[in-house]
Amino acid sequence: MKLSEQIAIVTGAGRGIGRAIAERFAAEGARVALVSRTGGELHALAREIADAGGTAKSFVADVTDLDQVQDAVARVEDAMGPVDVLMNNAGVHNGFGPIWEIDPDHWWMDMTVNVRGVFNFCREVSRRMVARKQGRIINMVGGGFSGPSPNMSGYGASKTAVTRLTETLAAELREHDVKVFAMAPGLVKTPLNLANMKRPEVEKYMNLKGAFDAGRDVPPTVAAAIATELASGRLDALTGRVVRPNDDFDRLEADADRIVKRDLLTLRLKT
Repeated sequence: MKLSEQIAIVTGAGRGIGRAIAERFAAEGARVALVSRTGGELHALAREIADAGGTAKSFVADVTDLDQVQDAVARVEDAMGPVDVLMNNAGVHNGFGPIWEIDPDHWWMDMTVNVRGVFNFCREVSRRMVARKQGRIINMVGGGFSGPSPNMSGYGASKTAVTRLTETLAAELREHDVKVFAMAPGLVKTPLNLANMKRPEVEKYMNLKGAFDAGRDVPPTVAAAIATELASGRLDALTGRVVRPNDDFDRLEADADRIVKRDLLTLRLKT
Protein backbone atom coordinates (compact mmCIF):
# COMPACT_ATOMS: atom_id res chain seq x y z
CA MET A 1 0.00 0.00 0.00
CA LYS A 2 2.18 2.82 -1.31
CA LEU A 3 -0.04 5.64 0.04
CA SER A 4 -1.28 4.09 3.27
CA GLU A 5 -3.13 6.60 5.48
CA GLN A 6 -2.16 9.60 3.35
CA ILE A 7 -4.78 12.29 2.75
CA ALA A 8 -4.89 13.17 -0.95
CA ILE A 9 -6.88 15.82 -2.81
CA VAL A 10 -7.62 15.05 -6.45
CA THR A 11 -9.18 17.86 -8.48
CA GLY A 12 -11.27 17.07 -11.54
CA ALA A 13 -11.85 13.67 -9.95
CA GLY A 14 -15.29 12.93 -11.38
CA ARG A 15 -14.23 11.51 -14.72
CA GLY A 16 -11.36 10.60 -17.03
CA ILE A 17 -7.80 10.84 -15.73
CA GLY A 18 -8.85 12.31 -12.39
CA ARG A 19 -11.17 9.40 -11.72
CA ALA A 20 -8.44 6.86 -12.56
CA ILE A 21 -5.99 8.62 -10.24
CA ALA A 22 -8.53 8.80 -7.40
CA GLU A 23 -9.32 5.10 -7.74
CA ARG A 24 -5.62 4.16 -7.77
CA PHE A 25 -4.81 6.39 -4.80
CA ALA A 26 -7.62 4.78 -2.80
CA ALA A 27 -6.50 1.29 -3.80
CA GLU A 28 -3.02 2.17 -2.56
CA GLY A 29 -4.39 3.12 0.88
CA ALA A 30 -4.91 6.87 0.59
CA ARG A 31 -8.00 8.60 1.93
CA VAL A 32 -9.07 10.62 -1.08
CA ALA A 33 -10.82 13.97 -1.21
CA LEU A 34 -12.64 14.14 -4.55
CA VAL A 35 -13.04 17.68 -5.92
CA SER A 36 -14.90 18.98 -8.98
CA ARG A 37 -17.81 21.23 -9.91
CA THR A 38 -20.15 18.26 -10.48
CA GLY A 39 -21.36 16.73 -7.25
CA GLY A 40 -23.27 13.81 -8.75
CA GLU A 41 -20.19 12.26 -10.33
CA LEU A 42 -18.17 12.71 -7.15
CA HIS A 43 -20.80 11.14 -4.91
CA ALA A 44 -21.09 8.13 -7.23
CA LEU A 45 -17.32 7.68 -7.32
CA ALA A 46 -17.05 7.97 -3.54
CA ARG A 47 -19.60 5.16 -3.19
CA GLU A 48 -17.73 2.99 -5.71
CA ILE A 49 -14.43 3.51 -3.89
CA ALA A 50 -16.09 2.63 -0.58
CA ASP A 51 -17.62 -0.51 -2.11
CA ALA A 52 -14.10 -1.51 -3.21
CA GLY A 53 -12.81 -1.11 0.34
CA GLY A 54 -11.31 2.36 0.02
CA THR A 55 -12.06 5.73 1.59
CA ALA A 56 -13.18 8.82 -0.32
CA LYS A 57 -15.31 11.89 0.32
CA SER A 58 -16.66 14.40 -2.20
CA PHE A 59 -16.18 18.16 -2.04
CA VAL A 60 -17.83 20.34 -4.69
CA ALA A 61 -15.79 23.40 -5.71
CA ASP A 62 -14.85 25.44 -8.76
CA VAL A 63 -11.04 25.48 -8.94
CA THR A 64 -11.05 28.96 -10.50
CA ASP A 65 -12.85 30.50 -7.48
CA LEU A 66 -10.34 31.14 -4.67
CA ASP A 67 -13.05 31.45 -2.02
CA GLN A 68 -14.47 28.07 -2.99
CA VAL A 69 -10.99 26.53 -3.02
CA GLN A 70 -10.17 27.89 0.43
CA ASP A 71 -13.48 26.57 1.74
CA ALA A 72 -12.98 23.17 0.13
CA VAL A 73 -9.48 22.69 1.56
CA ALA A 74 -10.69 23.71 5.01
CA ARG A 75 -13.56 21.21 4.77
CA VAL A 76 -11.20 18.47 3.60
CA GLU A 77 -8.90 18.97 6.57
CA ASP A 78 -11.81 19.20 9.02
CA ALA A 79 -13.35 15.98 7.71
CA MET A 80 -10.27 13.92 6.82
CA GLY A 81 -7.13 15.47 8.30
CA PRO A 82 -4.08 17.41 7.04
CA VAL A 83 -3.44 17.09 3.30
CA ASP A 84 -0.35 15.05 2.37
CA VAL A 85 -0.81 15.04 -1.42
CA LEU A 86 -2.39 17.52 -3.82
CA MET A 87 -3.11 16.23 -7.33
CA ASN A 88 -3.97 19.19 -9.55
CA ASN A 89 -5.73 17.39 -12.37
CA ALA A 90 -8.70 19.62 -13.23
CA GLY A 91 -8.34 21.20 -16.65
CA VAL A 92 -10.05 22.07 -19.91
CA HIS A 93 -9.20 22.34 -23.59
CA ASN A 94 -11.66 24.64 -25.33
CA GLY A 95 -9.67 26.60 -27.89
CA PHE A 96 -8.67 25.10 -31.26
CA GLY A 97 -7.38 26.69 -34.45
CA PRO A 98 -4.85 29.36 -35.45
CA ILE A 99 -4.79 32.37 -33.19
CA TRP A 100 -6.46 34.65 -35.79
CA GLU A 101 -9.49 32.35 -35.88
CA ILE A 102 -9.73 31.04 -32.34
CA ASP A 103 -12.56 32.17 -30.06
CA PRO A 104 -10.91 34.52 -27.50
CA ASP A 105 -13.23 33.33 -24.74
CA HIS A 106 -12.27 29.72 -25.39
CA TRP A 107 -8.56 30.68 -25.39
CA TRP A 108 -8.83 32.48 -22.07
CA MET A 109 -10.93 29.70 -20.54
CA ASP A 110 -8.02 27.33 -21.13
CA MET A 111 -5.69 29.74 -19.36
CA THR A 112 -8.12 30.48 -16.54
CA VAL A 113 -8.94 26.90 -15.56
CA ASN A 114 -5.55 25.36 -16.28
CA VAL A 115 -3.40 28.06 -14.67
CA ARG A 116 -5.59 29.92 -12.18
CA GLY A 117 -7.12 26.69 -10.92
CA VAL A 118 -3.70 25.15 -10.29
CA PHE A 119 -2.46 28.36 -8.66
CA ASN A 120 -5.46 28.54 -6.33
CA PHE A 121 -5.03 25.02 -4.99
CA CYS A 122 -1.23 25.28 -4.84
CA ARG A 123 -1.50 28.49 -2.86
CA GLU A 124 -4.01 27.19 -0.35
CA VAL A 125 -2.47 23.76 0.20
CA SER A 126 1.22 24.76 0.08
CA ARG A 127 0.90 27.22 2.95
CA ARG A 128 -0.51 24.43 5.10
CA MET A 129 2.24 22.05 4.01
CA VAL A 130 4.88 24.68 4.84
CA ALA A 131 3.52 24.89 8.38
CA ARG A 132 3.85 21.09 8.74
CA LYS A 133 7.17 20.82 6.85
CA GLN A 134 5.91 18.04 4.59
CA GLY A 135 3.76 17.32 1.55
CA ARG A 136 3.75 16.65 -2.17
CA ILE A 137 2.05 18.55 -4.99
CA ILE A 138 1.58 17.09 -8.47
CA ASN A 139 0.51 19.33 -11.35
CA MET A 140 -0.86 17.99 -14.62
CA VAL A 141 0.77 19.29 -17.79
CA GLY A 142 0.31 18.06 -21.34
CA GLY A 143 0.35 18.87 -25.04
CA GLY A 144 2.28 22.01 -25.93
CA PHE A 145 4.35 22.32 -22.75
CA SER A 146 7.61 21.07 -24.27
CA GLY A 147 7.36 22.63 -27.72
CA PRO A 148 4.97 24.44 -30.08
CA SER A 149 1.66 22.72 -30.79
CA PRO A 150 -0.06 24.58 -33.64
CA ASN A 151 -3.80 25.23 -33.35
CA MET A 152 -3.90 24.80 -29.58
CA SER A 153 -1.98 27.86 -28.42
CA GLY A 154 -4.11 28.57 -25.34
CA TYR A 155 -3.84 25.04 -24.01
CA GLY A 156 -0.13 24.87 -24.80
CA ALA A 157 0.54 28.22 -23.17
CA SER A 158 -1.39 27.17 -20.08
CA LYS A 159 0.49 23.90 -19.67
CA THR A 160 3.83 25.62 -20.27
CA ALA A 161 2.91 28.10 -17.53
CA VAL A 162 2.05 25.24 -15.16
CA THR A 163 5.41 23.60 -15.90
CA ARG A 164 7.29 26.78 -14.97
CA LEU A 165 5.03 27.29 -11.94
CA THR A 166 5.94 23.76 -10.83
CA GLU A 167 9.67 24.46 -11.12
CA THR A 168 9.39 27.76 -9.29
CA LEU A 169 7.19 26.44 -6.52
CA ALA A 170 9.55 23.49 -6.01
CA ALA A 171 12.43 25.95 -5.54
CA GLU A 172 10.41 28.04 -3.09
CA LEU A 173 9.34 25.00 -1.07
CA ARG A 174 12.65 23.12 -1.05
CA GLU A 175 13.69 24.44 2.37
CA HIS A 176 10.28 23.44 3.77
CA ASP A 177 10.57 19.77 2.66
CA VAL A 178 7.60 20.04 0.31
CA LYS A 179 8.04 18.43 -3.12
CA VAL A 180 6.39 19.58 -6.35
CA PHE A 181 6.19 17.68 -9.63
CA ALA A 182 4.69 18.03 -13.09
CA MET A 183 3.37 14.98 -14.89
CA ALA A 184 2.40 14.59 -18.53
CA PRO A 185 -0.23 11.89 -19.13
CA GLY A 186 0.02 11.68 -22.91
CA LEU A 187 -3.03 11.66 -25.18
CA VAL A 188 -5.85 10.02 -23.21
CA LYS A 189 -9.29 9.10 -24.49
CA THR A 190 -11.11 11.17 -21.84
CA PRO A 191 -14.76 12.27 -22.01
CA LEU A 192 -13.42 15.78 -22.71
CA ASN A 193 -11.39 14.63 -25.71
CA LEU A 194 -14.23 12.47 -27.02
CA ALA A 195 -16.58 15.47 -26.84
CA ASN A 196 -14.01 17.74 -28.48
CA MET A 197 -13.54 15.22 -31.29
CA LYS A 198 -17.03 16.05 -32.59
CA ARG A 199 -16.40 19.80 -32.86
CA PRO A 200 -15.87 21.12 -36.44
CA GLU A 201 -12.75 23.09 -35.57
CA VAL A 202 -11.19 20.03 -33.94
CA GLU A 203 -11.97 17.87 -36.96
CA LYS A 204 -10.41 20.55 -39.16
CA TYR A 205 -7.23 21.24 -37.20
CA MET A 206 -6.46 18.41 -34.78
CA ASN A 207 -7.65 15.02 -36.13
CA LEU A 208 -8.15 13.53 -32.68
CA LYS A 209 -10.23 10.76 -34.21
CA GLY A 210 -7.33 9.71 -36.41
CA ALA A 211 -5.02 9.56 -33.38
CA PHE A 212 -7.50 7.43 -31.44
CA ASP A 213 -8.24 5.18 -34.41
CA ALA A 214 -4.50 4.61 -34.84
CA GLY A 215 -4.16 3.63 -31.19
CA ARG A 216 -1.86 6.50 -30.30
CA ASP A 217 -3.68 7.22 -27.05
CA VAL A 218 -2.48 6.28 -23.55
CA PRO A 219 -4.79 4.56 -21.02
CA PRO A 220 -5.73 6.73 -18.00
CA THR A 221 -4.28 4.02 -15.76
CA VAL A 222 -0.81 5.07 -16.93
CA ALA A 223 -1.37 8.56 -15.52
CA ALA A 224 -2.64 6.97 -12.31
CA ALA A 225 0.55 4.93 -12.06
CA ILE A 226 2.76 8.01 -12.57
CA ALA A 227 0.82 9.99 -9.97
CA THR A 228 1.09 7.14 -7.46
CA GLU A 229 4.87 6.91 -7.79
CA LEU A 230 5.21 10.67 -7.32
CA ALA A 231 2.83 10.72 -4.37
CA SER A 232 4.65 7.82 -2.70
CA GLY A 233 7.90 9.78 -2.31
CA ARG A 234 9.89 7.41 -4.47
CA LEU A 235 11.00 10.19 -6.83
CA ASP A 236 11.38 13.04 -4.31
CA ALA A 237 14.91 13.74 -5.56
CA LEU A 238 13.32 14.92 -8.83
CA THR A 239 11.22 17.70 -7.29
CA GLY A 240 10.54 20.47 -9.79
CA ARG A 241 10.75 18.17 -12.81
CA VAL A 242 8.42 16.58 -15.35
CA VAL A 243 7.62 12.85 -15.46
CA ARG A 244 6.18 11.48 -18.71
CA PRO A 245 4.17 8.36 -19.60
CA ASN A 246 7.10 6.59 -21.26
CA ASP A 247 9.52 7.18 -18.37
CA ASP A 248 10.84 4.15 -16.51
CA PHE A 249 10.44 4.68 -12.75
CA ASP A 250 13.36 2.42 -11.84
CA ARG A 251 15.65 4.27 -14.21
CA LEU A 252 14.46 7.68 -13.01
CA GLU A 253 15.14 6.66 -9.42
CA ALA A 254 18.57 5.26 -10.24
CA ASP A 255 19.56 8.25 -12.40
CA ALA A 256 18.16 10.97 -10.12
CA ASP A 257 21.56 12.48 -9.27
CA ARG A 258 22.59 12.67 -12.94
CA ILE A 259 19.21 14.13 -13.94
CA VAL A 260 19.51 16.86 -11.31
CA LYS A 261 23.17 17.58 -12.09
CA ARG A 262 22.46 17.94 -15.81
CA ASP A 263 19.22 19.86 -15.17
CA LEU A 264 17.13 17.43 -17.23
CA LEU A 265 13.32 17.10 -17.41
CA THR A 266 12.99 20.86 -17.05
CA LEU A 267 11.86 23.82 -19.16
CA ARG A 268 14.97 25.65 -20.37
CA LEU A 269 16.03 28.09 -23.09
CA LYS A 270 18.55 26.57 -25.49
CA THR A 271 21.52 28.86 -26.12
